[in-house]
Amino acid sequence: MDRGISIPLVVSHERAGAAEFPTYRVFLMIKLRLKRYGKKREASYRIVAMNSSTRRDGRPLEELGFYNPRNNETRLDVPAIVKRLQQGAQPTDTVRDILRKANVFEQVGAGANLESSNSATVA
Repeated sequence: MDRGISIPLVVSHERAGAAEFPTYRVFLMIKLRLKRYGKKREASYRIVAMNSSTRRDGRPLEELGFYNPRNNETRLDVPAIVKRLQQGAQPTDTVRDILRKANVFEQVGAGANLESSNSATVA
């Protein structure tokens, strides 16, 4: 799925017509991360897919699950998470740990590469 942003590239200052501006696509990295909500001191989190440059509580591309750290409740939309991981989305460290506990990486063909990319080996 193409989620690029079209940005006009100015070639010449003499011709200012809209047809003379070529465009190119900028691809932003998609991250799987936590979005905070709830009352003060009673935080819960939604696991969402967002552009890496979007603020923490900004509008997500897709909501993929729920995580409550107070009682370790987790609900995941596993097929949607697997689809995003196969498209190249990168989970944050906390989301990676949540997905590892839920054995989501075993359902992804390249799960070993994602799981070992940012985690240290325990001897």
